[in-house]
Amino acid sequence: MNICKPHWDELKAAITTRGLGDFIAKDGHELMRQMEKSLTDPDVLHLEDFDPLMAANNMIVSQALETAGLGLMAPDEAGNPRCPLCLCAGPYASNWINGASDQAAEMVAELRKGPVNIKAKREEHDRRGGSA
Repeated sequence: MNICKPHWDELKAAITTRGLGDFIAKDGHELMRQMEKSLTDPDVLHLEDFDPLMAANNMIVSQALETAGLGLMAPDEAGNPRCPLCLCAGPYASNWINGASDQAAEMVAELRKGPVNIKAKREEHDRRGGSA
């Protein structure tokens, strides 16, 4: 599964329009550093290790998998990865993009106040009866 180029460009523009462009990893090396950091300390998130574009992408992928199931992971008949927005959101793809971008902006706003204890947030979410 891979967001298609037109939807990726729309997602990146939505993140940038919200003033989050400076937080997007500049290259693959920076993105890998962020990912490695998040794996070494998965319970605490720091602003310098947060990429709002990848976070929004992951939100969209997660929602698509919840909506359509693991079949989205299989390539199409031509062997190409499927776009979760094309398949699940269709004409409402912009709504999904804007929702994920808004959530990423909220996350950046929270991270600007200081590191976020992800483990505590998860536990709080679970106590309120949220789904994983």
